[in-house]
Amino acid sequence: MASLSGNRPGRQIDSTVDLYDLGRTLLRRRWTILFCVVAVTGLAFAALSTIAPRYSATARILIDPREQRVVQNEIVQQGLGGDMALVDSQIEVITSEAVLGRVVESMNLADDPQFGGQPGGGRTAADIAMEGLARATEVTRRDNTYVIEISVTTREAAKSARL
Repeated sequence: MASLSGNRPGRQIDSTVDLYDLGRTLLRRRWTILFCVVAVTGLAFAALSTIAPRYSATARILIDPREQRVVQNEIVQQGLGGDMALVDSQIEVITSEAVLGRVVESMNLADDPQFGGQPGGGRTAADIAMEGLARATEVTRRDNTYVIEISVTTREAAKSARL
């Protein structure tokens, strides 16, 4: 008779399940099982209560690189430009302090608990809010396109959409 992975020759493996022995083993280990269930449940609850939800809203903008000329009350568009520097320049303008500062002012983010902070060290609440908005905002250009994606991530879905 061939031996199976280290078993002594002549010994057969019992492939049946004894439910009575299984029940006794589970009963003996009940405190370990209960402790593991309570610990995992507690850790999951603690993680869910401390992790704040994050919502992202994305807007896509097409930058039209064609020149426009007005001729006798009609708009005549010239050919497409091949320069992506125009799109990159628009990204820099969107992420500039001037634009972010206007958003902070118009949306009153200096008073918002997520963006505002305690002024000090030569910084105003508006400066702190502008830094928070800059961290929450991501502006990217889609590969080889004239499309800019502006994404804002906050703790509230409506606030992300407004910003």
